[in-house]
Amino acid sequence: MRTWMIAALAAGLAACDDDGGGAQHAGHDTSVVADMGPADAAADAAPKAPVPAAGLYYVGVRLNEVGAIEIGFQAEIESTAAEAGGGTITRFVLRAVGDLRALSAPLFEVTDLAVDPVNGTFTVPETTFTLPAAFSPSGSDVEVRMRLDATATAPEAFCGTVAGEVITIETPLNDSTFAALPWGFEGAQPPADCAGEGPRDYPRAEACPDLVAGLNTITTGEQTREFLVFLPANHDPTERWPLVLLHNGLGGTAQGIVDATQMDDFVDDLGFVLIAPDSYAGGGVEWDSLSPADSPDLALFDDLLRCSQDKLGVDPARIHVSGMSAGGLYTGYLAMYRAEVIASAVAGSGGLLAPVRADAPVPPFLMMWGGEADMAVDTDFNRTATEYLGHLAALGRPAIACNHGQGHEWLPEFTPWALEFLLAHRLGDDFAFSDPLPMSFPEFCELRLP
Repeated sequence: MRTWMIAALAAGLAACDDDGGGAQHAGHDTSVVADMGPADAAADAAPKAPVPAAGLYYVGVRLNEVGAIEIGFQAEIESTAAEAGGGTITRFVLRAVGDLRALSAPLFEVTDLAVDPVNGTFTVPETTFTLPAAFSPSGSDVEVRMRLDATATAPEAFCGTVAGEVITIETPLNDSTFAALPWGFEGAQPPADCAGEGPRDYPRAEACPDLVAGLNTITTGEQTREFLVFLPANHDPTERWPLVLLHNGLGGTAQGIVDATQMDDFVDDLGFVLIAPDSYAGGGVEWDSLSPADSPDLALFDDLLRCSQDKLGVDPARIHVSGMSAGGLYTGYLAMYRAEVIASAVAGSGGLLAPVRADAPVPPFLMMWGGEADMAVDTDFNRTATEYLGHLAALGRPAIACNHGQGHEWLPEFTPWALEFLLAHRLGDDFAFSDPLPMSFPEFCELRLP
C-alpha cells in the first residue's frame, strides 16, 4: 500500500518539473541563469507544490475514534494552479459513496481554498453535515462535523487528517485520517492515510492475571479493562469448561447485562464459565465492530480467551459469544471476524456494521430481535437483524431466527433457550438443531435454511 504514495509523490515532482519548472526554464536565456546568485538559482530550481487537478476523487476516510471504520466519499474539485506553485481550489463538493458506487446528494460545498505554493497544504474548513441513512454503517442518519487538513502530494493525490465530531454518538475526532486518489483508480482497498499502511495493531497482554469469581482487570490494547467472572460452584481449573461471553449494549455495563439477562443464575446448573466484559468509552459504538481492523476490543477478546483457558480451564472447543444491542452487533461481528475460534453465537437485536467477511466459517448462529418496534439510538435493529440472517443465507449457513416482537429487549425468559442453543455446539460442529425445533424453544423461533 505504501507504493501508491511513493508513485504519487514521484509523479507530482515530475509534473512540477515538466509542467512548471521545466516549462519556465525552457523559456529562460541560460546566460540569465548563469548571472543569478546561488540563492536565486536554488529558488528557481526548487520544485513547486501542486494543486489538486480538477476532476473527481475517491476519498477514503478512516475514523480511528470509531473503531477505525473506513467510509468512502467522492470529492468533486475545480481548481486553478498558480505559476509560483500551489493555487486555489475554486470549488470542493463532497458526496457519500454507497453500495455499487451509488452517490448521495452533495453533503456540502466550499469554495476558494488556498493551496500553499511551498508545501501544498490546504484546509477544507469545519463543516457540519448529515450522512444519510442509506450511506451510513448504522442504516440511520448520522450527523458529522468534519475538517480536512490536507497536503497535495501530486497533481492527482492528496491526503491528511480529519478533525471534528461524530455528533450523533458524541465522539470527537482528533486522530482520524484520509487519502484521495482519482475516482475509479483507488483500487480494491483504497488507502485512508498518507502512509498507505492501513490501521494499526494493538498490543495483547504481556501476561495473564490470576482470574477469580467477581471483578477482574487486565491490561490489553493499551487499556486497563474490567470484566466479571462467574464460576460454577464445583469449578476445577484442571477440568475443561465451556465459556460464554456476554456483551452489554450502548451506555450499559457488564453488571447491567448480567442483571437484565439473569444469565448468571444458570452457571451452576449448566456448568459453564460466564465472563461479562465492560465496554469502553472510546469505541464510539460501544464495541469496536465497524471495521475488520484490529482494535482494543479484539485485543481484549483474544486475551480473555487465552487467559480463561490458561487460568480457568476453559475448553477452546467450547467458546460461545452473546450480547444485546451494541453487544448483539459485536456478537455478529465476532462470528464473522473470529469465526475460527467460536463454537456458537446468540445475538439479541444484533447485526453487522462492518463489511461481510465472505470467507468466514460463521458458527451456528441464533438471532433474536423485537420486530418493527426494535429501535434504539436511531438504529433500526429489525433491519440489522434480518440483514444479518440474509448474510448467513448467502454464505450457506443455517440459523435460528427468533422475532419475539417485543421491541428492544432481552427478557430473562429468553435466556434458558439461548443457553441451550449455545451449549449444544462444539467448535466445528454441524448445526445441532433441525425442524421442528425442540419444545423448549418458543413458537416465534424458526429454523432458517440457506
